[in-house]
Amino acid sequence: MLTCKEITEQATSYMEGGLPLESRRLVEAHLARCEGCRALLDQLHATVRVAGALPAAAPSPEARAAALRQFAAWKAASVATSTAPPQPAASTTGQRAALAVLAVVAVTALLAGAGRHPSHEAGDFALAAALATAAAGVAALAGGVGRRVALVVSAALAASLVRGGAGALDLGQGLDCLLTEGAAAGGLALVACLVARRTAISASVGAWAVAGAMAGDAALRITCGAHQSLPHLALFHAGGVLAVLAIAALVARRTVAPAGAAG
Repeated sequence: MLTCKEITEQATSYMEGGLPLESRRLVEAHLARCEGCRALLDQLHATVRVAGALPAAAPSPEARAAALRQFAAWKAASVATSTAPPQPAASTTGQRAALAVLAVVAVTALLAGAGRHPSHEAGDFALAAALATAAAGVAALAGGVGRRVALVVSAALAASLVRGGAGALDLGQGLDCLLTEGAAAGGLALVACLVARRTAISASVGAWAVAGAMAGDAALRITCGAHQSLPHLALFHAGGVLAVLAIAALVARRTVAPAGAAG
């Protein structure tokens, strides 16, 4: 396909019938989908008709300079439009959101199924489902790590602490929980990189990592032997998710800052 810049360069030859057949077909294919270039050709046709009806007269240097400036400005705008990155289609965004939900559900189910001592209380399963739902929302809708993500994560974690009671801190159990959340966060971050087809860490990848940590927390509400201890929940479960959130926010800020400085 020809670009708008190439159409501009070939417009006169096209109007005068001086293009080869194949080049003419390429120009017409571009015009069929580009309203801006069609308007340019219409303006050129109109200009030729009006000029042909006028008595021959050489333009003044001022008029010629003004016309050249206007044409240069239009040409620069056309080039900028043709080189702008394409916006993601709505269907693509929907597919990524669906994949995010499926990834969170899969990670939660996998970790919960791997537990050696699963809970049998309906309240624990309800709480795990609520946390997994919040995690899916973070991955599917956030698009980055910001105040909205922090608010959703904080609200979900605060609500999940309600079922906690008195209990002691077991460092070994706590480290296992942190490793579980960290592994889930890394797994979903990797999936996000594969979906976006990039290797660099970005804000959206950070949001998926936070969602992964929340998915790990959801599974731990069923499989962790100390999930009824409020100190354990606050330090190792909620603390692990908040640590991933803080790291993702820091990375996102450092990723966005250079772009803002360059602009």
